Amino acid sequence: MILGDKFTRRGFLAAATASVATASVLSGCSGDDGETYLIDSGSGGTSAMEAEEVVVAGSGFHNCKGRCVTKVHVKNGVIKRTSTDERPDSDANPQLRSCLRCRSYKNRIYNSGRLLYPLIYAPDEPNAPRGDLSKFKRVSWEDAAKYIKTRYDAIKAGTPNMMVLKPTQSGMEGRYQGRTMFERVVNTKMGGFKGTWGGGPSVHAGSYIYGIVSTIYASGLHYTPDNLLKSKTILLWGSNCVHSTGSTGFSWWLTRAREAGARVIYVGPVFNRTAEIADEFIPLKPGTDTALLLAMLHVMIKENLVMPEDFIRKFTVGFYDDPAGTKTPQLTGKASTVVPAGQSLSAYILGDQELGQYNDGKFSLTMNSSSAKYPFKQTFASAKTPEWAAPICGISADKIKELARIFASTGKPAAIRSSLGMQRQPNGVQNCWLLLAMCLVTGNWGVDGAGLNLHYFAKATNSITGLATAASAGTNPESTATGSAALIPVTLWADAVRAQGNPSANAKWKFDADIMAIDRPVKVLYNYAGNSMMNQHQDTFANMELFKDRSKVELIITVDNVMTPTARWSDVVLPGDAPYEREDLVTDQNYVLYQGKAIEPMGEIKANDEIAYTIGKAFGMEKWEINADEKTYAQRIAESWGESKGRKMTLEEFKKVGVYQEKNVGVAQEHSEVRAAGAMTDTLKVNNTATGYFELYSNAVVDKYENRAMTGATHIHTNADDEGDKEVLPFPFWVDYQSTYADLYAGKYDNTSALNISDYPYTVLGQHSIWRIHSIHNPVGLIRELYKKDKDGNPLYDGNTYVKSDWKKTGSTGIFKELGKGYEPIWMSPTDVSALGLKNGQLVKVTSAQTRKSLIASVYETGRCLPGVMVLEQGAWFDPVELKDGTMVDRGGCSSTLISEMPTRNDRGNCMMICQIKIEPFDESQYK
Repeated sequence: MILGDKFTRRGFLAAATASVATASVLSGCSGDDGETYLIDSGSGGTSAMEAEEVVVAGSGFHNCKGRCVTKVHVKNGVIKRTSTDERPDSDANPQLRSCLRCRSYKNRIYNSGRLLYPLIYAPDEPNAPRGDLSKFKRVSWEDAAKYIKTRYDAIKAGTPNMMVLKPTQSGMEGRYQGRTMFERVVNTKMGGFKGTWGGGPSVHAGSYIYGIVSTIYASGLHYTPDNLLKSKTILLWGSNCVHSTGSTGFSWWLTRAREAGARVIYVGPVFNRTAEIADEFIPLKPGTDTALLLAMLHVMIKENLVMPEDFIRKFTVGFYDDPAGTKTPQLTGKASTVVPAGQSLSAYILGDQELGQYNDGKFSLTMNSSSAKYPFKQTFASAKTPEWAAPICGISADKIKELARIFASTGKPAAIRSSLGMQRQPNGVQNCWLLLAMCLVTGNWGVDGAGLNLHYFAKATNSITGLATAASAGTNPESTATGSAALIPVTLWADAVRAQGNPSANAKWKFDADIMAIDRPVKVLYNYAGNSMMNQHQDTFANMELFKDRSKVELIITVDNVMTPTARWSDVVLPGDAPYEREDLVTDQNYVLYQGKAIEPMGEIKANDEIAYTIGKAFGMEKWEINADEKTYAQRIAESWGESKGRKMTLEEFKKVGVYQEKNVGVAQEHSEVRAAGAMTDTLKVNNTATGYFELYSNAVVDKYENRAMTGATHIHTNADDEGDKEVLPFPFWVDYQSTYADLYAGKYDNTSALNISDYPYTVLGQHSIWRIHSIHNPVGLIRELYKKDKDGNPLYDGNTYVKSDWKKTGSTGIFKELGKGYEPIWMSPTDVSALGLKNGQLVKVTSAQTRKSLIASVYETGRCLPGVMVLEQGAWFDPVELKDGTMVDRGGCSSTLISEMPTRNDRGNCMMICQIKIEPFDESQYK
């Protein structure tokens, strides 16, 4: 029930002073325009002035890989404000201070677009396309559950071999209050579900290649933060850690490392906040990381800056030739590897011109040097010198030489921190593989102050890892003999839906083995706390057309806090709870945070377990069948604390303080026995690669590509392009950005005509935003108005864009009336703004060469971008609208609109960081 009319914040205080009677338990829903709604959730009465303020410890649950202390101050059951970690810094542990994302949680929870009630899509016509926001109907939880059960039964009866698919999800979850109980219902009553493989869309290339050639992605490639204090050089490779966090406290550790004498060098295409605090910024053209790394390795080989050959051969295979395959496996049961003469990584780097002086031979694996379609082949056998790389990368040959010498010699020990954008490229596997190679052959591995870190710090040795697990999801009937329910790479799950069990007729990416092996139709999607189905998956307009069609996937279930673009194209939308509406734990690095329950959920919002119980009941399940051990969340937390050894704080003390932290113990790199001489250990072994060595030449990389999916004994992948050359090789090699998309630009996959790539002269980068985590927080007006622009380029105030009357009458919350009122800024250099005849704040139409689709953005003129390079931060909400000429554009500025589903070369991952675009002026009169 709504009590009274809307109040402004000032009006609410005045009303409180006048002792306005309210319910004993109030949940305030504070709108983005400053309006506050009061919802009665109990009986009895008290004055709003009587209660004292209570501080509840907590943390944000979003996927930035950081975890911060974020306390809420509660009065009368309403969150009034937030604060953060106020403990003093120590040498071992900095404060875990919140950024603006965590500090905005009050506004996310009390958002006037908050989902309060279950909704089902109920158009007048049974087969009407999904996506019409006006066709959602408020229903009871019981009716929503009954709808799911009835629809599932009908679908299963009509298509007995159907499957349920779970798209990638990274929404609001904690350690215990996750989706596992819901998954138990799916596993028990809906035949289980298929998922995706590859580590998620953010880290597909890295997890793929490191899982083959080093098998220690999860820990060995991640150093603990204290490692930086021992570094002489810290090389930040596209790692905008100040902007996108990655690990809480990284900026503090980086600053301390500089104070201790470390030289920080930033390599990347944008002069961002992290580059600001570095000692040097090296501007790199987008998509050319591989060329720079190969050229640096060339300098290291030519100037004898790598470790001695016999030492490198002790722990790696493939940096040098081994044509006889004489290298003895270090571990029982491992295979020897033949590295043909002239085909090792070093042979490729040296090329035909220079290899003879080292190996009495030449590089022996050549490609079509006259190819016009794939330009990278023209210099495939050439030496990868700094002079070769300089025009590709936009960095002088002298600077490349200097950087190589610093990393391999004068600046040792040197540590690399890369971020995920450098592997979300068409050939991101090559970047990841070469970063590993460069650390290994220079001895910057396994020693204090060195190593490779991909985006976030490792968990150090401490008792934090002793925490108990969440409720069991039970056995998934769709799992394979190895226990995996993974079906396809995360990039291609939408094509699996499109294929509907007949990929040869329906799929778009028929060259992919995984797609062609899918012989069952996907009829149900369950999306629990995620916005990847629409907003964060490539080619949003293609997704929209796919999910509008209710004859393909016939039931889409979404659980979330707000009506996201993914929820908009769903059949059932269920309101889930948020942080501070539940008790939980959050863990990261060497600490654990307590997530206290500060307020009661509003409206008919349910916690994760209650959602599972409600859906399960409709399928005839009892609570004990869903929560197998029948433990409450509070019991799990208490047992977790009690069963873990070595705690120096009671559970009661922990809940009050909100954070328990232990000292990091050593560099968290597996097999990191450090010799007294300060070099890498002689006995370094890799247990789970095919050879027992770090593989810089890997037959397993080729085998996995060719054999990932088969029809009988026939390879679906031929591992050959249309000119007969190999697509995937057993070592990392240079492939230029445009060669990757040659077939796409020719319209081969979507029946479009060929385009002239010179008509799309600009490169746009989809970096993460400082105020969103993926698409989370996009509807929070408090920070939207700091970054979104109006049609004239001024700071946006769009607090009235939600349909508040619908919220009060029907509970259709989260529905924007004019979602496109605010425009996403596109960063442009002054050079490009001038060349295009634009001005700061002007609206533009951005069209992609990859998808041929367009979005609307606002020009943001900045010197942070290189000429020809633009930035459109990912995560803005997709909002399709029609123009007067009949074409559709995305008014929301979602960068996924510009990115093709075409998977990357080796790993079949995504390339959501980079694409080619053209820019045209736009004004709102063009809207229909």
